[in-house]
Amino acid sequence: MKRIIFIRRDNIGDLVCTTPSIRAVREKYPDAKIGILVNTYNADAVSNNPDIDEVYIYEKAKHAPDKSKLSVWLNNLRVLQKIRKEKYDVAIGCGGYSPRLARYTLLTGAKTRIGYLKKGMGKSRFYNMPLYESEKTLHEVEKTYALLSPLGITGKPSELRIFPETREV
Repeated sequence: MKRIIFIRRDNIGDLVCTTPSIRAVREKYPDAKIGILVNTYNADAVSNNPDIDEVYIYEKAKHAPDKSKLSVWLNNLRVLQKIRKEKYDVAIGCGGYSPRLARYTLLTGAKTRIGYLKKGMGKSRFYNMPLYESEKTLHEVEKTYALLSPLGITGKPSELRIFPETREV
């Protein structure tokens, strides 16, 4: 695997819970390009993470009241075009099943797309390596780490990793 992208559309805490998975991918594929698609209000949580080569930032219209929805949509389209140009091999949709997350994963253009489907859902055009949400409650770190099993990564997740800027410490 040469290029792997994570997609994390939700809040800062969930994004931080993704860092053990990012670390595990870096350890298994040390020469891979690792990217992550995040939103404007959680991007700082991973901006200095040495395991990530590229942070792509999209905007949610509800968090940009000074911009038109069309402007936000066009900017997000540009971000997706930039991601598609990178020709990622694998896209991992982090979080429980959501139609928007599934669409973003598909729109990366990655050949292999991993993400959760709800139990009982049939095939998915969005994910070609789907996992089904567990009936038992898992911590977000474990739930995200389980998405790595199609890549041959199993075991126990490492610690959470954050790298604040020096001026923020």
